[in-house]
Amino acid sequence: MKAWMKSIARRASLLVAAVVLFAGALFAVAPNALAESHTVEMNTMLKFSPETVTAKAGDTIVWSNPAGLPHNVVFEDASKFDAGQVKQLGQLLGKGEAEFTLPSDLPAGTYSYYCAPHRGAGMAGKIVVQ
Repeated sequence: MKAWMKSIARRASLLVAAVVLFAGALFAVAPNALAESHTVEMNTMLKFSPETVTAKAGDTIVWSNPAGLPHNVVFEDASKFDAGQVKQLGQLLGKGEAEFTLPSDLPAGTYSYYCAPHRGAGMAGKIVVQ
C-alpha cells in the first residue's frame, strides 16, 4: 500500500474512533441530562400541591414544606424504592425540603403516598411514572 493511502486510512480510522467515542459519551450522559425536577408543596391546608405529579424514571421529586407543619411522605408500596430514601422521607419534616430521585429502572405506573400525621384529613398524593 502506498504511503498516501496509509495516511488516508489512518486518518479515516481516527475519525471513526472519535465519532464512536463521542456517540458513546453522548448516550451515556443523555438520560441524566433529560431528568427533570418536580416540586410538591406540603401546605397548611393539609394537601400536597399538586396532588398528582407526572414524571419519568430518573426524575427527582422535591417535597417542600414552607410553613413548617410536621409532614412526611409514606409510600403505599415502597418495594420499588431505595429503603434509605424511603426511611428519610418517612421522618417528620419541619420547614424545609426533602428530595427523592426515582430509580432509573422504575417501571411505569402510579405510586401513591400520604402524610402519616394528616392521612385522616386526606393528605395524599401520587406520582404517575410514564
